[in-house]
Amino acid sequence: MGELIFSFAYGSALIIMGFITRFFLKRMEAEARQTEGVENIEGLKNNDNYKKAV
Repeated sequence: MGELIFSFAYGSALIIMGFITRFFLKRMEAEARQTEGVENIEGLKNNDNYKKAV
């Protein structure tokens, strides 16, 4: 009976850790997209960079 309880507890912990990891990965990806967008706008200040981007 103890093995069954341990299995449920361990499996639940793994699932919860997976959700937490997914949450942090999505948040880091969103932050990376925001900083990437700002860097792209700053890089397009002169005509040469604008022509290369388009």
